[in-house]
Amino acid sequence: MIRPQLPSMPAIHVIKLPTAEQLTELRDKQLSQLRERAPGLIAKLPNAEQLTQLRDKQLSQLREKAPGLIGKLPSADNVKTGAQEFAGQIRSAQRQVAGARRQFAGQVAGAQRQFAGQVAGAQRQFAGQVAGAQRQFVGQVRTAATPLAQQAGAAFAQATAATQKAVRGAAAVTQNGTAAGAEAKTSAAAAAKAGAPAKPATTHAAEPTHKAHPAGPQGRFR
Repeated sequence: MIRPQLPSMPAIHVIKLPTAEQLTELRDKQLSQLRERAPGLIAKLPNAEQLTQLRDKQLSQLREKAPGLIGKLPSADNVKTGAQEFAGQIRSAQRQVAGARRQFAGQVAGAQRQFAGQVAGAQRQFAGQVAGAQRQFVGQVRTAATPLAQQAGAAFAQATAATQKAVRGAAAVTQNGTAAGAEAKTSAAAAAKAGAPAKPATTHAAEPTHKAHPAGPQGRFR
């Protein structure tokens, strides 16, 4: 196997820093050079008279240029005109902002009205569907209840007829029993008068009365 070889590192050289004595000597040397050059540098600086002359010269130049500079300044009329133009621009911007606000408010109101109309239409449609479903349910209930009502009416009529028939039969039996008793009493009285033994009157046995049982719920819907 071939191992990769790292590049050779350069040799590190130790930097020698100056000592405190060397720094002190360097500082003293620079100060001595500055002291030697100081008189010449001070001589090059302007004195008070030179500064006064320079100031007077600059003021005179400014006085000469002042009329031209003042002429470049806008007059009062120009300032008023500019102010009026600026105020007009502000009013125009305000009108634009107010128009944009009114347009936005109109759009919002239109969207609200459209949404309210959609909601109302959906409510009406839902109410119509509910009413239709209710009518359909009522119709189905009526359709289912009609045969039951007819059957109940027929069963009630049958029960009424059977009750009336039973009542008439009971009344007839009662009348037959009363007539037989009266005939037997008459025969006994006649025999007593004639002195002959009275024959017992034959009476018809009363037929038992059958009470009509009213048809119950089961009999009605058979």
